[in-house]
Amino acid sequence: MSLVFGILEEEKKRLESLANEYDKVLKTLPQESVHIRKISGKLYLYSSKRKNGKVTSRYVGDCSDRNAKKIIEQDKLRRVYKQRKKDALISIKEIGRLLGRKNTKRHILANAKNA
Repeated sequence: MSLVFGILEEEKKRLESLANEYDKVLKTLPQESVHIRKISGKLYLYSSKRKNGKVTSRYVGDCSDRNAKKIIEQDKLRRVYKQRKKDALISIKEIGRLLGRKNTKRHILANAKNA
């Protein structure tokens, strides 16, 4: 049984380091959410972010612009890493629950032997 718990502890450490790596990548990407508006048949790119509790939007440019395409790709990448970090944190929490049970099982087994 201790082998299983050892593997779980290793997996928890691996996931924690992954979550830290995802966090580093997220810090390098823009924290703005990107959305496209269609105005008079043309597509325009806007970015939104929270500032002092309020959502502010700014015009980025025409969607066909090279800079706009780069911003869209960065937004997609940010969303992917944000989801990966969320998944890793959920797994860490689940493993933590399992490892918490380890201490309970040891306590029960120790008390059963002493009784």
